[in-house]
Amino acid sequence: MTETAVDFQQADDYDTLLYHNKSEALEAFYQQAEAITIQCEYCIDNDTETVHINEVLRVSEAIKKVLDLAHFSYQVEEEGRYQSYEVQLEYDFTNQAKEHLSDAFGVSGDLL
Repeated sequence: MTETAVDFQQADDYDTLLYHNKSEALEAFYQQAEAITIQCEYCIDNDTETVHINEVLRVSEAIKKVLDLAHFSYQVEEEGRYQSYEVQLEYDFTNQAKEHLSDAFGVSGDLL
């Protein structure tokens, strides 16, 4: 199947939409990641950077949730000629997720 000019235009429109909404999507990502990690920050002793044995599962689940969140879907409303419609944009915030976990828990990128 060959791509037509319409296909190329749709792909270009999507890329433009993706680019223009990246900062808002990144902000939404950080808000959700912070909501996850803030529930577990108390589990880590700041002086020794250790986790109490009873809290290991909670911290590991939070790390997994943030890493899963790195493949982030962000929904925007796009105005069409006759109607508005929702567009779901997909972002890869893996590096940002690792940086966030490093800041929140002191987890190094090599371990993730």
